[in-house]
Amino acid sequence: MTVLCGGGASSPKTGQSAALIVGSGYAIQLLEDSGNPFLIAAAPFVPLATLALNAFCATDPPAQPTFTLAETSAILSLQFGDDFNAGISKLSDLIQNLLWYQVCQCDTAAQPTPPAALTPPAGTPLVISGADTRCSEQRNGSNTIGAADGAFHLQDSANWTSLLALGGAVPFSGTPHAVELDLHVAHVGGTPTTYGFRWEWCAGSFGASPISHIDYSVASGTHHVVRLTIPPTAISYNVYTSHTTTPTSDNPISGVTLYCGSGVQGPESPCCPPDSFTASLIQQLIGQVNLIQRQAVPFGYVPSTVHTALSGAGSISVSDLIGVLVDITTDPSSLGVEGTSPAELFDRGWITWGTDDGYPQSIRLTRRHQVSFPARAGLFTTVAYDLHPGVVVTITELLREP
Repeated sequence: MTVLCGGGASSPKTGQSAALIVGSGYAIQLLEDSGNPFLIAAAPFVPLATLALNAFCATDPPAQPTFTLAETSAILSLQFGDDFNAGISKLSDLIQNLLWYQVCQCDTAAQPTPPAALTPPAGTPLVISGADTRCSEQRNGSNTIGAADGAFHLQDSANWTSLLALGGAVPFSGTPHAVELDLHVAHVGGTPTTYGFRWEWCAGSFGASPISHIDYSVASGTHHVVRLTIPPTAISYNVYTSHTTTPTSDNPISGVTLYCGSGVQGPESPCCPPDSFTASLIQQLIGQVNLIQRQAVPFGYVPSTVHTALSGAGSISVSDLIGVLVDITTDPSSLGVEGTSPAELFDRGWITWGTDDGYPQSIRLTRRHQVSFPARAGLFTTVAYDLHPGVVVTITELLREP
């Protein structure tokens, strides 16, 4: 039952195979066709997914995510860390969301309309395609604060002042769609401060009819380069700056490079068409390496099925585990105990890992809360237990991290 189908059933579209491998080439095409090309440079980093379409189409896909600037900056600039991981996870959700509309259908209700394209967070980096060329470039001259000629003066943050001779028309020889901003403050002397740079796009002639702007903060002695998309209605641009604390002397420098061309934003264009087979093979290898790491050398685990009130002797059926947690919930006082941190228990019983062909590995229960991670846990299909009379335990299955 799916919300997209009004609470009705859904299934794979006619002609779809039972399983679908979603490689980076397919993901890139989905992002391009859906109006989300600003994300395609990160598509190869989404782990390869093999989807069983009967199960995938029977439920709603992940909701269309909302990206933060930190996440888009991380995944497009390869800044590995929490923001990168969160961004790739959201990109995976977006690809699955888009894929649902491509391969799934409502059985009785009308087919839902695919979601609108995402709006990139302001300041999202832009990867210039190989088809683009520089069509305009300029940089302001040396404009030291406090210069005697008065050509350049900064005001407080409520009053933006234009940088000398930086601004002009957007050249339309081709299709301008990208801009590179170069922001630099050379610290000459005095108390360091932070400057605001405002890039303003106009729908009319130079300096008139502002339609949008984006602000950046740049500290004395630092240098920033960012890439952005140009609003499609932009005719001209201007750059302003401000500061909140009057410094003795600094030299703010800014530059703008406009890119023109017929290429779309995305990864650098290769000399030949992308090799989708190689990309899919690499994704398969990444998937296998991730599986080996998570099963054989895990950094964490996920609690799963809980088996309570186990006593005497018996067994539970398991599969694809990396271990189990055994909690002794009833512990007769007549049985031996030694020490306190943690207490060493005697004669509580055993658990034994096994398969239909035998039981190669037994673990003696010596703690009230005890974990077991055998090296071949993924092979075992049974965990047997043999407990001292009066001992009651809970066994929790532990799965590898996703």
